[in-house]
This record gives sequence, C-alpha cells and structure tokens, in this order.
Amino acid sequence: MKVVAVALVFGLAGCHALDDRVTQWKLTPEEWRHTVVPMFAPFYDDYSRAFDAVAPALATQITQVSLGAPLFVRPHFAGDPMNTVGQQRTRWAMPTLAPARVITVGGKAVDAVFVHTEHGWGAIVGVDEMIVTRARAMNADCTSVLTAIGTKRCEEVAFLVAEAALMGDRGRLTHACSLAATACVVNRSP
Repeated sequence: MKVVAVALVFGLAGCHALDDRVTQWKLTPEEWRHTVVPMFAPFYDDYSRAFDAVAPALATQITQVSLGAPLFVRPHFAGDPMNTVGQQRTRWAMPTLAPARVITVGGKAVDAVFVHTEHGWGAIVGVDEMIVTRARAMNADCTSVLTAIGTKRCEEVAFLVAEAALMGDRGRLTHACSLAATACVVNRSP
C-alpha cells in the first residue's frame, strides 16, 4: 500500500501546480470505457463534468498530506462500511473485484475511487450523482434509496433502481421502486 500512497499523493503534495496534477487523474474516454462495466460506458460526459467540478476540492484535500495529515490507503471493495455513498456506487460501475483504491486524508475519506490505468492513476467520481439524476428525472419519489447505504438487501434493490434509471426503462424502474418500498427503510421528509 505504501507504493500506492506514494504514487497517488506524495508526488502531488506541496506541488505548486497541484490543481493541474490532480486533473491528470481524469480518465480519458478510452480509459473510462476500459475501466467501467458496459452499462456505465455511455456516461463519460457525466463523469467528465463531475470530475471537473470536484478537482479543486480533491486538490485541497490532498494538500493536507503536505501539512502533516495522516494518509490511509486501502483496497476498494463493495460493502466496505468505511465507503462513502459515492465510493459504494462507484463499485457498481466497475467489474467485480476490479482492483481499485480509496484513501483517507486526516481521517476524512476522499470521495473518489482510484484506479490504475496504462498512463498512471486515475480517479472515478460522480457515479452516484449520474445515477440519482437519471432516477430523479424518471421517478423522484424513488431516489431516496440511492442516497444512503442501507442493508445488503436494500443495496441489492438500490442497484436495480440504478440499473433501470441508467437504461431509461420506466417499467423496470417502477418495479424496482416497488421492491425498494418494502426492502428499504428510508428516512422521508413529512
């Protein structure tokens, strides 16, 4: 893990052009298609916009390493209770057991999943938002199941909601949402 940490962060920490270096973590369209499962392949533009939006925050968070904040790198696996919602949803976009890393800086998770490409390390961000945006456009009442990590059964049903939303299949989404209503206990606003 130490080599991963050095490659991901220490080469960037304290760099004057940190924002520029972090932008090098952005996957190319070809790297995106090679890294994600086919269901997510058409959504590179969504990923690209999300990456551009969060790159400055990633740079700010990574800067904390140069100020002495502790860094922790771990493998990225589905069901890891330390995953953020974004990291958990990103697992859905990746092939089963595809190697990836997540990092914590100063005790705070960096809401990205790091993958190694032929050009070095890349970061996947924004998968959760691309799913929620599509599901909300089709059925706003059903998206609450996507915004939190629930029980294993709820996670399985949430995946069905995400899959239907990405496919643009209203019938399938309606069915998945009805399953979610019984499989997931979600805090709803009165």
